[in-house]
Amino acid sequence: MKYINRYLNIGVRKSDEQSLVIRIRLLNVLNISCIVVSLVYAFINSSVHEIATFINLSSVLVNIAVFGLVITHRPVSAFVLYMLLTTYIGISFAILFGEYIASHLLFCTGIAYSIAIFDNKIRMFFGVILNVLCYIIASYFYENYNPVFTERQDVLHMFYYPNTAVFLTTLFVLVFLLKSENRRFQNILKERNTELAKSSKRNQELLLNILPAAVAKELIEQGKVEPRMYPNATVMFTDFYQFTTKAEKISAIELVAELDGYFKLFDGIMEKYGIEKLKTIGDAYMCVAGIPNETENHAKDMICAALDLVEELEKLNSQRENGGKESWQIRIGIHTGQVVAGVIGQTKFAYDIWGDAVNTAARMESSGEPGKINISETTYRLVKNDFRFTPRGKVEAKNKGEMHMYFVEGKCS
Repeated sequence: MKYINRYLNIGVRKSDEQSLVIRIRLLNVLNISCIVVSLVYAFINSSVHEIATFINLSSVLVNIAVFGLVITHRPVSAFVLYMLLTTYIGISFAILFGEYIASHLLFCTGIAYSIAIFDNKIRMFFGVILNVLCYIIASYFYENYNPVFTERQDVLHMFYYPNTAVFLTTLFVLVFLLKSENRRFQNILKERNTELAKSSKRNQELLLNILPAAVAKELIEQGKVEPRMYPNATVMFTDFYQFTTKAEKISAIELVAELDGYFKLFDGIMEKYGIEKLKTIGDAYMCVAGIPNETENHAKDMICAALDLVEELEKLNSQRENGGKESWQIRIGIHTGQVVAGVIGQTKFAYDIWGDAVNTAARMESSGEPGKINISETTYRLVKNDFRFTPRGKVEAKNKGEMHMYFVEGKCS
């Protein structure tokens, strides 16, 4: 089987498409079959007539030339040469010995050549037409010329049987090869489809890590995401107090590890309340509630998440202090307002929001204090009956002037 595969793959290049590989393998089967038939007839005819022997030996040489053209990727030239060969054999034997040559079998082999060589229907059609013409020419000589050698017709007719046997064997091999190649091709296709499905699933999972599910779905289905305005959403910013000073005291690797641990904690809390994390910028963490799925309790959910953040950080800082490590204090700012959300970028997607509400939330954070949740008056009005607050009065906010602010102290009992 190993040597058969080696023979079948003669002329196949690594860069060849699967359809071309199949055609070359088919042609290799046809070529070896024609060469074997010609050699068998040369041997049989050697005891019957020298001319018949000469015709078959010359056809062996021509078939070798056809094989050479096939493996050097010159299929059209190979086909034309093969058609000339079949016409030559058909006419020669029709004139010399009569129909025993079974020119219709050569015709069938020529049809197989047409199908194997050409890669589109138009070329196949012209190949079949050319083959039919060759068959008609050979038949014409049979019908219009009496055989030159008639004294041994009874013996010569016996050659029809091995010819038929070899042809049928070739036909079975071709059918087997076609089915085998089709099976192999289907398996390859199945494997590639499986790989494609896995790759698609991985891409979707990666996309869901970057974008909200609804936004990712829109991007996959439509190829783009239309910007959308949300009249009410609650935005939260956090950052670590005196982060720059702390960062100078530890190595870069340790710094990144510390931030990664804290932000993973933040991510878990945001996921608990259905809040959309947008991005981290240095030590700052930004998220929004109420988009892309609009909810009525977005402000309440955000403050609940902020309270959980403060509680978890207090526990973590207590553990750090007991272990002789410095604690990390956080400032939290929250504001509610109108935002526009959309996806930017082409190679690296980013889901982001824009609007004055974003800037105001950032000012709430920068105007806050370590360990405190500082909210705007707009957010306060939405949740004043659900939590306990300490009014701060009017506080100066950069580029915003004086604004009413409140510290959240906890949930109402």
